[in-house]
Amino acid sequence: ECSCGSSATIVTSPVQGGVAECFFDDCAANKATCEAKNQLCIDPTDDDTQRGDWYCHCTPPAAGAPVLNGEATCMYDECDDNGVTCTLTCTTDCPACGISCADIFPPQGCIDNSRADDSARDDWICMCLPNGVGDNVTAAQATCEIPPTPSPPTPAPPTPAPPTPRPPTTAPPPPPPAT
Repeated sequence: ECSCGSSATIVTSPVQGGVAECFFDDCAANKATCEAKNQLCIDPTDDDTQRGDWYCHCTPPAAGAPVLNGEATCMYDECDDNGVTCTLTCTTDCPACGISCADIFPPQGCIDNSRADDSARDDWICMCLPNGVGDNVTAAQATCEIPPTPSPPTPAPPTPAPPTPRPPTTAPPPPPPAT
């Protein structure tokens, strides 16, 4: 009876007096590495002569480059899918329904500090952009407002100009002597 080796997977049952059909799947031994990072194990070849060509593949919506014989570097920026929450008053513009989306004012931005950790979800933040003041909020619109513009300081009253000097007065000449 022919059978597959311990590292191979049987495709057909062992054959009495014949050759068993076998294939080697790198992922049978390595898929736990990929699954631990929420990734898929891919073995592009299944013949016994091509071993060690497996890689982990990012699962959507994450994306990233695969790494031969190891975990992929997957990134998922939740702001790509949720950032509109930070920028519009609604997500469906329907004028006939009385719903008209508008830009949020004051403007907000979205940030996902854990985009390199594909397993972290729902931790994106809406935050107030410059000129806006308020609290950042996780997975929802921030509460921002524009602070009142301070009044410019009242200018000091002008300083009065110094008085113009007068020319000295001279006494009229004395009358001529009487003759």
